[in-house]
Amino acid sequence: MKRFIYVAKCFIDTNVFFYAADTSEPIKRAQALSLMADIASSRNGVVSSQVVQEFACNALKKLKLPTQDVAALCNVFGDYRLVRQETSLVQEALRLMSSFSISFWDACIVAAA
Repeated sequence: MKRFIYVAKCFIDTNVFFYAADTSEPIKRAQALSLMADIASSRNGVVSSQVVQEFACNALKKLKLPTQDVAALCNVFGDYRLVRQETSLVQEALRLMSSFSISFWDACIVAAA
């Protein structure tokens, strides 16, 4: 008889990465960095391409980081499995949006997760 061990994946939202880069919130930053390190070491982390894009946009606009710094920070996404935004995910997001009355962008995140 075969035994299967299910290992849960952990989908990480944009805010975790944002707080890890935000030096104005030291407590949130420390918590985010610790969480990211734990998830990366477990090799169970998952992000969507939308999360990568949102992080880059917010790091540029809200944190006012230089483009090259944001590009360097984006290297961290290599520690996680990437879910690409495909047509099937958009279709699922539209279904979720209608079913649960959530925004399209939140539905995209849920669909990817």
